[in-house]
Amino acid sequence: MAAASADGRIEPGLYVAGWLRRGGRGTIPDQRTDARALAATVAADLAGVGSPRPGLELSASEVGFDGWRRIDMREQLGAAPGRTRAKLRTHEDLLAAARDTAMALPDADRAQGASAADGGGQPVTVLFGTESGGAELVADDLRTYLAGRADVEVRDLAETEPDQLDPARLHLIVCSTYGDGEAPTAARPFLASISRARPDLSELRYAVFGMGDQSYARTYSRGSELVDEALAACGARRIGEYGRHDAGGPMDAVESAHDWVDGVLAETEALLAGPRAQA
Repeated sequence: MAAASADGRIEPGLYVAGWLRRGGRGTIPDQRTDARALAATVAADLAGVGSPRPGLELSASEVGFDGWRRIDMREQLGAAPGRTRAKLRTHEDLLAAARDTAMALPDADRAQGASAADGGGQPVTVLFGTESGGAELVADDLRTYLAGRADVEVRDLAETEPDQLDPARLHLIVCSTYGDGEAPTAARPFLASISRARPDLSELRYAVFGMGDQSYARTYSRGSELVDEALAACGARRIGEYGRHDAGGPMDAVESAHDWVDGVLAETEALLAGPRAQA
């Protein structure tokens, strides 16, 4: 393969991203940022091209977008209680699920719009800080778990500025720990920005769910604590129990997060009910 340029272009119409371009290094947030940058490059190259040519025919061992959606649906439908999915572990099982045309797929755009429209209840923003993707998985699961009970949006701390924190929304922080008790790499720009700006967040309510390994007693869940301290220093008010998940413990992170968020929402509703009762 010809060497890729710094922006991912190999030759006209051929691109590469991630480890193929940068070598076997970098975290999941790094790869996600790289992929988004490449998508913008491809979109810019395609602008003004006109009608695209038909895509390549799939070979017997390849799967299209709808095939991957069927795999995703099959894994979610097969999940045990308290789990988000049951992974298909063989190539044969993956292909079988992808080709199961009897599995009805909702229209992707309509499903996304319906999900946003159907989110009743209090407005909630889930902010995640992740190094290897675990906190993002929990955040995405909370979107599904809270559907119908809350108007949920999920945001990456890597793509969030302090002035985007809306006091009208309850903020749920889901954050892992990296290295020697540090915040995830992707969350550090947010922490640096809030430390510089020191905005008035006295009207902001938030709750924290920290992820880590309790065998590292000194730094356990420290990444989430750094976010908590930064918000509190700007006057934000933490509510509910401080949730923590031990990677070496018996409970799944998603199950722990469900117990935590149920308690947080119950306390939030009680706080909101107080002023209504006095009115």
